[in-house]
Amino acid sequence: MSYRFSAPVYHPTDEEKKLEVLKYLSRGCWLADTVSKDATDTVTVQEHDHPAFFTEGNPWFDYSDADQLNEMVRDELLSVHISPWSDGFKENPHYNLRHFRLTEKGRAYYEEHEGATE
Repeated sequence: MSYRFSAPVYHPTDEEKKLEVLKYLSRGCWLADTVSKDATDTVTVQEHDHPAFFTEGNPWFDYSDADQLNEMVRDELLSVHISPWSDGFKENPHYNLRHFRLTEKGRAYYEEHEGATE
């Protein structure tokens, strides 16, 4: 009798995930989602939130690790900016856009560690 074992599944470390986020932001991707205008805490990413990366002319892809993003904001690698969400000239009455942006500290951190993800 022979057994077939599947290949081991690779799970990136927290550090690798952090560098991946910094890499995409440093290459011009946007990381954003929507947040309710009634929200009292617009900085903390909740488990049900779905920030996603966007690039011009390319489809978006989800980044759902809320704890990782919250840690990066706390460590000042990312900053959070809230702006009105509008479609053309009409502003959404219920939601704002939440953008996660690379800080100078985040850029320096990535440049110091970028060889780990290449």
